[in-house]
Amino acid sequence: GNLIDLNFGDDDDDDDDDDDDEGGRSDEQPLLGKDNEHYDYLVAFDGQNNHGYLAHLSVAKLKSPTVDELHFDEPWFHGRLPGGRQQAEQLIQQIETKVDGLFLVRDSSTFIGDYSLSFWYDGKVHHCRIKQKRFAHGKVKYYLIDSVMFETLYYLVTYYQSNPLKSPEMTLLLAEPVPPPISCDDKEWFNPQLCKNGAEDLLRRVWFDGAFLVRRSEQDDGCFSISFRAEGKIKHCRIRREEYNAEKSDQSLYCDENWS
Repeated sequence: GNLIDLNFGDDDDDDDDDDDDEGGRSDEQPLLGKDNEHYDYLVAFDGQNNHGYLAHLSVAKLKSPTVDELHFDEPWFHGRLPGGRQQAEQLIQQIETKVDGLFLVRDSSTFIGDYSLSFWYDGKVHHCRIKQKRFAHGKVKYYLIDSVMFETLYYLVTYYQSNPLKSPEMTLLLAEPVPPPISCDDKEWFNPQLCKNGAEDLLRRVWFDGAFLVRRSEQDDGCFSISFRAEGKIKHCRIRREEYNAEKSDQSLYCDENWS
């Protein structure tokens, strides 16, 4: 049919499936040689952080996301929520000003590769399953109703932000996203107690452009700084997350060579 199957509160249990500051180069022995192809590692550090006496440093190859990866940068995408449907409901309930169409997307807790759409409507949280269908040569499409399919999750969500979800109970546009909470304490690249000078000491020992770490800002509570190597120099950028605005949904990265 042309109506979305909205399982009010039971999406994952439904088993209906249709098929800069610059840093000089040090004379110290570098941690990695220029031809080393390993990209995640630990280095010894002479100060203590909340991980003990280790500071974490990462090397990253930067690349543009593929079409299939576009949803990863969206404020509505939460990935896997350990608490499943209940956690999604809590995240939506925590939003102070709730409008119909407030929503988030998460990995399905039950159906691997599928997603769940959780949204606010008429005073409570509802859920529906975003299904996937596989075609020849590994091609996958996503859908809420099998007559309207999309090549990516990003395209599906974007479509329903301007074309209403329809069910016997409602007609609704996806409106404002619920952004995921900021938590990076368990990330290997996060060093909450490291200062700017300490970051530079570590980065001087690496010869790879793209080596980076993230730390708390020394100048602005609630903000972070990323320290990285680029073009043979050490740079520092401020990371500040802005409140979501329907006309400007990006999250901004401010670069400042004097930032700490």
